[in-house]
Amino acid sequence: MNAQVIPVGFMKGFTNKPTGENPVANNLLFYLDATRTASYGGTGTAWSDIKVGGTPNSATLTNGPTFGSGSFANGSGSFTFSGNHYALTTNLISSLSTATFIAWINPSQLQERWTGIIISRSGYAGAGAEATGFIFYTNNQIGYIWNNAGATYTWNSNLVVPNNEWSMVAITINSTEANAYLCKSSGITTAKNSTTHSALSSLKFYIGLEPLTIDTPTLNRGFKGKIATAMVYAASLTSANITDIFNAQKASFGL
Repeated sequence: MNAQVIPVGFMKGFTNKPTGENPVANNLLFYLDATRTASYGGTGTAWSDIKVGGTPNSATLTNGPTFGSGSFANGSGSFTFSGNHYALTTNLISSLSTATFIAWINPSQLQERWTGIIISRSGYAGAGAEATGFIFYTNNQIGYIWNNAGATYTWNSNLVVPNNEWSMVAITINSTEANAYLCKSSGITTAKNSTTHSALSSLKFYIGLEPLTIDTPTLNRGFKGKIATAMVYAASLTSANITDIFNAQKASFGL
């Protein structure tokens, strides 16, 4: 595993666009963004998908994640998750062979191993594919799981997400590798896991929870802290794509 740091001064195409003007729209399965009133108006349990085109795949907020609408420091346009608070997307995704998961997160503490950020698991909400999605490995390290394969969920990226500040985190997956990204004001750090990823069918995503926790709460795999956005693509985005998205959205988080 090799890490690379891309200095902020060399990031491509800085435009300071507000969150919601996503520069990468192709192959987007859903785009949930609490900083945009079109996605969440401040009340209710519906977190709307604001991707352009296609069938909306919105999410339902469950057990009352708290919405923040104050300054950046207070979590403007984000939900505070803790324990069994989560969101669940509406539509079953029929197939997935390549993917990208992206979220803006602000953890309040070290997360438990295999805490869920955006994840689907067989037997929950009608999903058929084995556990697949974006998770923490341990001690706030970016991780992922694909088809419940040990070579994915035991991978250590060494990319540690800081507590009490905003970061954009991403993971891109194709048939032979996964690339993780930790995007902060100081730059973008990456790590690669070279392993095979098979095509999957029948997925439905939870945000802020590893759904196994619903039946086994002692696992404590609920995200603790703030989540502002959640995006899933049916494509493995390039590093330039990730950089463009970060640059387009970071101003909304005071970066």
